[in-house]
Amino acid sequence: MADTDGDGMADGLDPLPGVALDPRANPGRTALARAILEQMVGHDAGAILVVPEPGHDPLAILAGPPQQGRWLTVFMVGDPQDYAALVTPFRLIVRTQQAYDVAKAGGPPFFPPSVMVYSSLDDRIHLVIWSAGWVGGTLVIRCPDLGAQCQVEEISNWIT
Repeated sequence: MADTDGDGMADGLDPLPGVALDPRANPGRTALARAILEQMVGHDAGAILVVPEPGHDPLAILAGPPQQGRWLTVFMVGDPQDYAALVTPFRLIVRTQQAYDVAKAGGPPFFPPSVMVYSSLDDRIHLVIWSAGWVGGTLVIRCPDLGAQCQVEEISNWIT
């Protein structure tokens, strides 16, 4: 089996194919990536996404073993290296905007959430704008200590 990211896990078994798992990755960026995923997965979009109950891990609604050899897969456009140390209970495919543009050229319509992050110079306060075309939001994410849980303030959200 192919291992396109060279992390020792075959692509078919890798929860983060295309990005080599790196436990030494920047812990602040890993905490930011988890906060972004939690916000996107837990976003109240009516019938579009399932909202977890208060007090439950938003990422847990995507957990579970692969069914009939298939995993639930979440696609997104962002910086893959921000997710290099993040372990999720589902398959996460993160591509850069450039890679996404190449993949969609000549193919069927595909609208994975796109995440833009604007960070302070000390990398502790982040303005995050995410959009999946029909749903999105603007967040301020504060990560006071590198690797600690980040605090999320939703500035706006939309459903079209």
